[in-house]
Parts: sequence; C-alpha cells; structure tokens
Amino acid sequence: MEKFLDFRVSDVQLTNWLGISQQQLQIMFSIYSLQTEDVECIPSNISERLFQKFNIKIRRQNLFTQMKPLIEKGILLRLTRKQYSLDVNTIKSILSSKTQQLSSDLKNIKNFENDFSNIMSKIASNKSTTSATYVDSNDYFSTIAKFIKSSEKIIIHSTHFPNIAYPLKLSESLGRKVYHTNLMEALETGIEITYFTGFDVKIPYTRFMSLYKNSRKSSKETLKIINNFEEIIESYDNISVKYLEKLVGAPLFILESKLQKLVFLSLRWNQIIQGNVSTNKATKGYPGVYISSQKVVEDVKTSFSEFFNESIDMRSKEGKEIIENSKLTLQTQIDAR
Repeated sequence: MEKFLDFRVSDVQLTNWLGISQQQLQIMFSIYSLQTEDVECIPSNISERLFQKFNIKIRRQNLFTQMKPLIEKGILLRLTRKQYSLDVNTIKSILSSKTQQLSSDLKNIKNFENDFSNIMSKIASNKSTTSATYVDSNDYFSTIAKFIKSSEKIIIHSTHFPNIAYPLKLSESLGRKVYHTNLMEALETGIEITYFTGFDVKIPYTRFMSLYKNSRKSSKETLKIINNFEEIIESYDNISVKYLEKLVGAPLFILESKLQKLVFLSLRWNQIIQGNVSTNKATKGYPGVYISSQKVVEDVKTSFSEFFNESIDMRSKEGKEIIENSKLTLQTQIDAR
C-alpha cells in the first residue's frame, strides 16, 4: 500500500493507531489520492479510485457504510451532499493522542521492568515455596551450568578435587564444557565461589588416564592442573578453597541469586567414593535433583559452619604444604617412569 501522507509506517500500524478497518484505510488512501490530483471526492470517483489502486469493487451502499465511522471520528469531512475531504488536523490529533498513550504505556513497562526483580525476590524469599526437580545424568552439569549464569554466589561441597582448575579439553571429555566455561566466567566476573575439597590428585590423574592411556603424560597433565590451581587462588580473591581431610556426604552445589536459591544433590556419589571414576558413568555425569528453597539452602549452609572450623584454607601455610606435597608426589611418579 502507498504511504499515506508520507508516513513511513505499515497499514497495519495505521489501522491500529486510528482505530479503523483495513478497508476504511483503503478508502482514506483513495480519497487522499483524489485530493492530491485535485479531483472531486464524490462517491463515484472514490469507488473508481478504490478499484484502480486496490482492485476492490464496492457497492455504493457499502461505501457509505464504511465511510460513516470515518465521518464520526472526524477523519472524513462531508463538505456537500456528495463531496468529501480528509481532515488532516483530526488525523494528526488522533495520532498525537495515541503517541501520548504509547509513551505512558512505555513508562509503565519500564517501571514494571525495574520492579520485576524486587517482585521476584519477594516470591523467592517465601520460605514455604519449595520445589524439587530430577535431572538425568546427561543433563546434570548442563543444568548446573545454566543456573551458574545467573548466580551471585556459588558453593561446591564434597568435591575430591576443585575441577575449576581442569583444562577445557578435560572438562569437554567429561561432557562438562559449558559447565566449565560458565564457572570460569563466574570466576572472572567476580562471583563469590567457595569449594570444600579433599584435594585428591588421584581424581584428575584417573581422568587423564582415561583420556590419554599413558601414565607419564597423565602425571604431567595433573601437575599442570595443580600449577593452574595455584595461579587461580593467587589471582582471584573471590574464590575460597577449603581443604577437608575427610569428605562428608554427597557432593552439593549451592547456587544463589536474588531470584532463587538452589541446591543440587548428586545421586551416584557412592560410585565416586569407591574410586570407580574410570569405569562407571560418573565419568560423564550422574543423575541428581535440584531443590529450589530458601529454607533448605539456609539449613545446608548452617551445617557447613562445622566444616569451616575443620577445614584448611588452601592459601594458608598448611594449605600450601598440601599443594607442595601433591606436586612432589606427582613429580616423583614422573621421574620414576
């Protein structure tokens, strides 16, 4: 359709703004076309122009039926018994009123957008709101990865080794590429991350053995991971790693944001405890559940207080000794092969 009065908008937008039908807009275009050519805007000419421009044949009575609402809105003026004209001032007035309405709507939308986080925070803080969702082994870490993107605080409990130090290739071989990437992004953007770990270097070593089938290479790669871990805790103040000589319970992930608090709990921890990481599906992942509940998160975090008392900060003197002893053990294995 031709642009009406050089408005660079669609006919659908114009019909919505003016509150008229598609055919009424076509009649307006036909009258406008006649007026620009200084042709009389009488019913016969309007009908003829409507056919020329839009291939629409309309009976005289139907034309009057369609024109009546235009007259009532003031868009169309009846100058004489048969002569009509568009009232551009009325059209501008209608559009101006619509502009004010749209501006008001836009302001309200922005206000709601600003308040939305607060609204959802109140819902999330409702301690009676609890849900549990099962996640199969294929989706466990990818689901955690998805929620990491919006988390403001992350706690990882009872992990044998802080896998944030793993190289991307190793994480990818475990089916955890997105998890690794999102966790590193969280670290780099200043998100608070806390690990409770046994710092057992046999775990990454076994992972590498599954990947390379070579003891010497696996030991060397594990040594690189320890060096990478040292670099991470020296470079980022927002990560805290606590060593526990004896890990208690299943591995947990706690992800907190303003909108929700989640606890992820794995369901195959016994297989990893038994050291079967190279022969069972836990290598690629394991099923679990995640619970959305502020109360559950608060209760779990309260139980962590005893672990803080028993743990060793990996930045402390004792922590550095643990790291050095692990490196010495690996270096001895490399030299012996």
